[in-house]
Amino acid sequence: MKHVRKHVQKFASGRASGYGAAYTLPVFLTVASISLWVNATHLQWLGLNHVFILAKLVLLLGVHELLRPFCLSFGDVCTLTAHVGAAANAAVLQFIKRGLHPKFSEWTLWYEWFQAIAFAAGQHNGSHILKLPNALAFRRNFELVGRLLG
Repeated sequence: MKHVRKHVQKFASGRASGYGAAYTLPVFLTVASISLWVNATHLQWLGLNHVFILAKLVLLLGVHELLRPFCLSFGDVCTLTAHVGAAANAAVLQFIKRGLHPKFSEWTLWYEWFQAIAFAAGQHNGSHILKLPNALAFRRNFELVGRLLG
């Protein structure tokens, strides 16, 4: 119990380091390219299944990078992904129940979906974005989204 209490106090004091995951992109790209190369040389072709799996891996990497500022470990990323996924599905189901109309007339489905995801992430692990490494990653993600949207 003392061991757990020590970790809780360390986390609450704000001195716990953020979840860095510095090598996520290079490791992902290496594993994906080796997998595709092995499949292509072994099977002599790349089929729709390979493209589908690669698209899922790219989506998983994107979700990991977007949720990483809210987490202190890879386990947090997994639980937060499940929580956010449930919130995103609930938002889409509510949109369908309303007859394909958004909650407010100014909103779109995409905005309602983003709002549900952001609220769920902030509600579940929002305090983690105050840690310096997570705050820097959070800021980087928003700068990237801003550049993509123009």
